[in-house]
Amino acid sequence: MIWLQGIQGVLCIYEIGMLFYILHAFMLRRFSNKKYTALLFMSIFILSSITIYQRYIAGMYSRYYLIVISVLASLLSAVLYRSSLKNILLITLLYFENIYLCDLFILFGISYIIMNPEFAGFVQFHVSTGRIFILLFTRIIVLLFCIVLHKYQSEIKRAFHENVIYLVLFLIFEFIALYYCGKIFYPFLQDKTKLYFTFFPMAIFSFSVFFIIYIMYCEKKKTIQIISERIELTEKNYQDLILQYHERDIIYHDLKNHLSLLTSLLEDGDTEKALVYAKTISEPIKALERKRWSGNIIVDIILSEIYKKAERKDIKVKILCGNLRDCGVSDNDWCTMLLNLLDNALEACEKVEEVKRWITISIKRRKNVILIDISNSFDGNLIKSRIGKLESTKKEKILHGIGMDSVMQTVSKYGGVFQFKDEKDTFKVSISMISKNFE
Repeated sequence: MIWLQGIQGVLCIYEIGMLFYILHAFMLRRFSNKKYTALLFMSIFILSSITIYQRYIAGMYSRYYLIVISVLASLLSAVLYRSSLKNILLITLLYFENIYLCDLFILFGISYIIMNPEFAGFVQFHVSTGRIFILLFTRIIVLLFCIVLHKYQSEIKRAFHENVIYLVLFLIFEFIALYYCGKIFYPFLQDKTKLYFTFFPMAIFSFSVFFIIYIMYCEKKKTIQIISERIELTEKNYQDLILQYHERDIIYHDLKNHLSLLTSLLEDGDTEKALVYAKTISEPIKALERKRWSGNIIVDIILSEIYKKAERKDIKVKILCGNLRDCGVSDNDWCTMLLNLLDNALEACEKVEEVKRWITISIKRRKNVILIDISNSFDGNLIKSRIGKLESTKKEKILHGIGMDSVMQTVSKYGGVFQFKDEKDTFKVSISMISKNFE
């Protein structure tokens, strides 16, 4: 009996530990390694102790315990992670509800196979090999889910944030399922429980399959839209490069004449006029020189091009950039984020009066975190969907509206957070990402 209680205790600790693993995959932590680790172990200890006590004293299953442990775990997690309490609570409730439903479905299956209506009640109130088998089997399912989560972390995380409403409805349905399936512990209701354990597993399985198919469809559609958007963005930058090379060709063509005149002035001994003339012809060459903002070639090219575009459109630009050399973000991802965000900022500024056009760009690196802040003036015309998602103000919404989605997808790839806010005539985007090359 004691060794069974020991195994049950280990499984309880494992159950709580896997919850924090899932939360860690979805959210950024608030503290440094030492403080975070200390608070994490303290939270696991508190929740595991409560779970072990409940399983030993009250029984294996309790809906009231599920609510209490979910709320307590969410409050502790809100201290550890940077996310809203409602999102943490949603993940926590879904986690415990699905574990409990799996426990009940397996318990019903075993009871049905051995044709013993009393088996469920015995497992509920006694620490037995049957209970340990059910707990172990369900926790193996949790492990498999965590493996899938680790492999498809960005896709699952994005699907969660984009389908919160559906998940809340699913959460409510699962709680109803727990209420009815919990009647398995009453032998005199065995006839009805067969109906419940037929309907609810089929309904949950059907919803899960439908949800996965829906997510796959949305991902495929989004991929096609992102490709279309990147093609358009590439074409625009290609035209800008052609214009830049054309300007260089003109300067190169005129440079021969400039050098000839400069040589004549020097031969005549008129050094004062030669110096003035040399300074005059050097200005166009300096205008084409690429500035070094960050030490990262791709970032510097993008910022230089944006700076020149802004100058042509009478937009004041302020750039504050730290050292981004070997920061762990791929060139393609820098292009996706900066080109989309800065292109949007330029277009927004074009819609306001020339004297009010401005853009501020700040890209900093603090230890293992990259912080991007882009602010710009705009006309106050901002369209949001019902779930707070930005929508394009252009006519071709499908093509142009995917820009922010492309940025958010890239940010989530680095376990980052994307936020935006508008205040009167100012629009600001803030991004924080984890650097993969931090030592």
